[in-house]
Amino acid sequence: MSSLAEVFNLQLLFDVLRMTTPILLLALGGMITDRAGVLNIALEGLLVFGAFAAVVGTGMTGNLLVGVVAALVGSGLLSLAFAWFALYLRGNIFIVGLATNAFAAAVTTYASWLISGREGSLSYPQAPTIGPISVPLVKDAHFLSFLSGHTVIDYTAWALVLVVSFVVFRTRMGLRLRAVGQEPLAARAVGLSVRRIRYLAVLASGLLAGLAGAQLSLTLGGFVQNMSAGRGWIGLVASIVGSGTAFGSAAASLLFGATEGVANSLQITAPKVPAQLLFALPYVITLAALVFYSATRSRKKGVLDT
Repeated sequence: MSSLAEVFNLQLLFDVLRMTTPILLLALGGMITDRAGVLNIALEGLLVFGAFAAVVGTGMTGNLLVGVVAALVGSGLLSLAFAWFALYLRGNIFIVGLATNAFAAAVTTYASWLISGREGSLSYPQAPTIGPISVPLVKDAHFLSFLSGHTVIDYTAWALVLVVSFVVFRTRMGLRLRAVGQEPLAARAVGLSVRRIRYLAVLASGLLAGLAGAQLSLTLGGFVQNMSAGRGWIGLVASIVGSGTAFGSAAASLLFGATEGVANSLQITAPKVPAQLLFALPYVITLAALVFYSATRSRKKGVLDT
């Protein structure tokens, strides 16, 4: 068995931040829709669609910015389709969300086969990938060096925590968003368009999911079937455990990212531990966190005996 120093080191901290990024972006998207009164079950599908669109956009043009824009547009359009079925047609949001996830998985797999002839994978050999950014001074400071060398999307994700928190809790638009989620009838009575605000909230979550998908595929340099690995669901749980705040969602995302980072580190430093157990660790922690959160909320409401 490896020593703790081999597992918990600066490289682990670096990996944790990198792995937290897609979960954090998805958690912020889930938090926004939750504040608007919409449980976004489709985050997993939006992430997959964004990852695929980013690879296609970058591969066809050789431009990373085009790839990121393609991811935003693709996930944004799919999120509007989800909102149309769930909000306008009033379909069951769980069924619509699961259908969106299945649609994204099926379409990207089939499209990958049409483009590359390989089922479930797509890559362009000459396409660029998102590279790391060295932060001056920080990269030379030993105990802070793990903060340097991340991609622009990694840094953007943490900046968005501040932006989303400010918009939701310090602006008129944020007040309307929260009013629609908490008291939709009262919001409608004062002239707010509940459906339009919820559309915008779902669209915002789609854009964030698209950015998360671009981070996944453009750092890897290609699209692989099931590359999301359940991160959409983990991001949704992070938004719930985060109690509807950007900083709470960020903390929960960091917890899940740390779990994934430790699991990956143990695969190298502790080869005797079954790989299946390590692969399952992030999902076990996610489930445990959700159960603990639900139990805590129930006790606060007096549902459970004390």
